[in-house]
Amino acid sequence: MATLNHKDIYDLDVSGQDPRATVLPSFRIVKSEGPQAVLWLDVVPELTCLQGHFPEKPIVPGIALLDWAVQLADQVFGCGRAVAGTRNLKFKKVVEPQTQLELTLEHHPERDRVKFTIASAFGEHASGIVELVSA
Repeated sequence: MATLNHKDIYDLDVSGQDPRATVLPSFRIVKSEGPQAVLWLDVVPELTCLQGHFPEKPIVPGIALLDWAVQLADQVFGCGRAVAGTRNLKFKKVVEPQTQLELTLEHHPERDRVKFTIASAFGEHASGIVELVSA
């Protein structure tokens, strides 16, 4: 039985786009106090991650939500983007274009972790803990 490495999995993207090339949605930091931050994200139809996922009814791929949490945590806390793993990762509701999201971040530098929750007026969409590569 053959096993797939990360490169093979990325190559399986049916849209022909590299999912690592996710473009961040426009965002605004509405609260940033110590290790906690709240950001508002605008999911516009032009985002790269929506192209071809799915043509009839576009939704944001779960991996893009995770990528946004990691990239924005790095921008807010300067914690880096190298992911060692995830814990308790849950994708509860799909995210469609024209949705305003609230991203809540909690940075735990002593444990090299960032906890995140992504929600909207429709409820919680995703949550989890990102384990970062130690500096």
